[in-house]
Amino acid sequence: LGRFVLGAQTEQSGDKNLEEGVLPFREGADDGLLPLLDLSANDQEHLGELRKLHLNLLLYAIFAFMLKAISRSVISFVFPLSCELCGDVLPSQNDGGVCAACESTLPLTGPAYSENKDFYFDRVFAACYYEDKVKTLLCSFKFRQNRTLLAPLLRLLERRLEGQDASRWDALAAVPMPPGKKLERGFNQAELLARGAANLLEKPYLKNALTLTGEPLQQAKLSKARRRENVKQLFRASNKTAGRNILLIDDILTTGETASECARALKEAGAKRVDVLVVARGH
Repeated sequence: LGRFVLGAQTEQSGDKNLEEGVLPFREGADDGLLPLLDLSANDQEHLGELRKLHLNLLLYAIFAFMLKAISRSVISFVFPLSCELCGDVLPSQNDGGVCAACESTLPLTGPAYSENKDFYFDRVFAACYYEDKVKTLLCSFKFRQNRTLLAPLLRLLERRLEGQDASRWDALAAVPMPPGKKLERGFNQAELLARGAANLLEKPYLKNALTLTGEPLQQAKLSKARRRENVKQLFRASNKTAGRNILLIDDILTTGETASECARALKEAGAKRVDVLVVARGH
């Protein structure tokens, strides 16, 4: 504080210490140093103004926090959240858009993981199949920007990884999204899931571990053969993935071509192993 204010007064005071932005000291205290109190009236005035400014900012932050908490309570009372699946009103302590009864009925897939030598990734861990209730949740999460569903979707991933040795992975990465599409949607759902999963597993999340080298066509509208060509050599991986075992996160795996090309890029950048974790997969 002193360095900032006094340094700004250099021209007026002419003190060499002030020119260097250093608050001068003198002997006399128990520790041998005391800040000089013989500041000019102009310096003292500026210090007083800055203290008032800091106090006002602190009061504003406290007021904003209280107002936000009150607003949430009022909104939840007037417009209570309802379950995305059954429509029942959710209790105030619910941290997601699905009631406990509906969430308990979401079925996991059979095997915890599967392997396929036709792809560049090593294993796929899929929580559910992309159908019925899970499809409803993912569509609402992605296309209606319902971020309250992130919590129950993360719990599905957590259930899928129960019993798995998380020490096999060094870090997590997300399948990237074209910048224009991300701007339009407001977020990359794979990135949100990857950050949440990294917290659950207590592993680092590698931001921008993968980037796009071009603008792909929408995969959902293409045949399997076209999907492979659409994403071929489309991804570039950062060298911060080198020597690491990566857990790659996406929301849905259909043909596996996108995840496979991401894994190819990661391994070309030096990743030792790439497993994939998704909320849902096709049959």
